[in-house]
Amino acid sequence: MLGGLVQRMLTPATIEWRTFGWKLGIVALGCLAIFYAERHILVTVSASVDERIFWRTSAQPDKGDYATFLFSHPLAGEEPVRLTKRLVCWEGDLLTIDGRQHYCNGQPLGLAKEIGLNGQPLPLFIFNDRVPPGKAFAFGVHADSFDSRYWGLIDVASTERLVPLYGSGG
Repeated sequence: MLGGLVQRMLTPATIEWRTFGWKLGIVALGCLAIFYAERHILVTVSASVDERIFWRTSAQPDKGDYATFLFSHPLAGEEPVRLTKRLVCWEGDLLTIDGRQHYCNGQPLGLAKEIGLNGQPLPLFIFNDRVPPGKAFAFGVHADSFDSRYWGLIDVASTERLVPLYGSGG
């Protein structure tokens, strides 16, 4: 049985070029589609956002959009990490803090914790002013989300807009 398989593999085959061309074309299109989608699909496992699968665009996000960006912070580790957050307070909005509660235009965003999941003290971003041009407050819905409550505003130009495709929130 194995010998017959090996012999068939080594025996020159007659190629029917009409069907071979179509099959090769379909395989090539499939490979291109996978290559294209792989560059645009983003899957997050973090509870920091409600959605789980996103389509990454080259557009700049607007207020309320999900965005992804590379982030560096000592509490996030030595290497930059890719974060996915929602941009909830935008340039011109009034961002304030009362105690550890952050507000955008008077609406509560979330309470900043004092201690992280690993027992480490968490920094507190204190800001009581209008969000400057080109900046935004990046927020995660989970109480343990490591977001702008701890490290401040982000530069919107360094982000990519995400369109939710699937998740518990949409």
